[in-house]
Amino acid sequence: MSNSLAIAAVTTTLKNILIAGFADVTDLGVIKFSTQPLDKAHTSDNDNQVNLFLYNAVINGAWRNNPEIPGKTRPGESAVPPLALDLYYLITTYGQGNDAPDPNSQRLLGKAMSILHDHPVLGAAEIEAALSDSELQDQIERIRIVPVSYTADEISKWWAAFQTNYRTSAAYQVSVVLIESTRAKRTPLPVLTIGPNDRGVFVQPDLTPPFPTIAVLQLPPRKSSVELGDVLILKGFHLSGATVEVRFAHPLLSTPNVRLPEAGSTDTDLKVKVPDVADDATAPANWPPGFYRVSVAVTNGGETRVTNEQAFALAPRIEARSPASSPSGFTLNVDCRPQVHLTQSAVLLFNDRVIAAQPFVIPGSASAPTALSFQISGATPDLYTLRLRIDGVDSDPIKYAGVPPLPFFDPNQQVTVT
Repeated sequence: MSNSLAIAAVTTTLKNILIAGFADVTDLGVIKFSTQPLDKAHTSDNDNQVNLFLYNAVINGAWRNNPEIPGKTRPGESAVPPLALDLYYLITTYGQGNDAPDPNSQRLLGKAMSILHDHPVLGAAEIEAALSDSELQDQIERIRIVPVSYTADEISKWWAAFQTNYRTSAAYQVSVVLIESTRAKRTPLPVLTIGPNDRGVFVQPDLTPPFPTIAVLQLPPRKSSVELGDVLILKGFHLSGATVEVRFAHPLLSTPNVRLPEAGSTDTDLKVKVPDVADDATAPANWPPGFYRVSVAVTNGGETRVTNEQAFALAPRIEARSPASSPSGFTLNVDCRPQVHLTQSAVLLFNDRVIAAQPFVIPGSASAPTALSFQISGATPDLYTLRLRIDGVDSDPIKYAGVPPLPFFDPNQQVTVT
């Protein structure tokens, strides 16, 4: 397979083909052949010249999607795809005396195009003779020469980019050039056994996941978030075992909180409670409000499998507010659980207003609520409903009563401005 010399090998091979093809043109004297950029190619009006210029190199889309080169890797091995290139050339000719009195440049261009028309494929021997160190002659894919046509607008843009006067030229695409990657292949050892005791491949005859999986996280009725003390229901497959742990991960926790399932959990329905103060005195401090990821670790026969994760929001709960009634322009104090960490964002939704919390401290007791203060100003006399938003999660001010249950705002989460 070719190396990084492949592009130069193609250019040199094309130049050699042109030189050989012009061997029978004897009436134009010496013909100069070059491979320079167009703004540097023509330096003298006394020469008949053929210039071959590589003006673009583009990734070949078809070969780019090939994971490896056929014949280069064995089954089970993996290799890096080759760098596959399409090369684009311009053949530009210059006549002696700038085509005065004879259009020699046109004779040269016609001859060059005729040579490539009759030579549509680069031969391995020609490439080896041009630059054998490139190893391009050994690549599996043949290198073909195809004419390319451009619109007048495209041609004008090309020559403006070349920053030189326009000359009638012929464009060609030469593809595909495969440059082998220098990254090492991966060659795994042969497989000796398949499955424990070489029992073979395990086949699942239906669409039920073969491993512990959480399909649905069910919140408490009529709730879009969770509060301390709520019970979650995880519905899925294979959720029972010798040991079952429910893990709750939060960005502020270095290690997930672990809870055991509630009584009555089954293989497909697992109940787990987010602890309140009555269950765990440290719960307000160890369960910061915000977004959590829950997963289940199931252990059977000494092997532990962990399910996928499901997300839910743990909302703050307003425990108390004071004062309940006040004239406009006052400080509203709000006690909330769980505890709010210093790095968390805390704002109060005062009806449709958003008010940032004053600086606060973390409670000394793990069971104590966080006391937040908000400066209220410019409020007109009215009844205002409070919602506490911690890291984007709002407290729930809605309660339900009656048959059927109808929603209403909790009076303990409202403030009257007189």
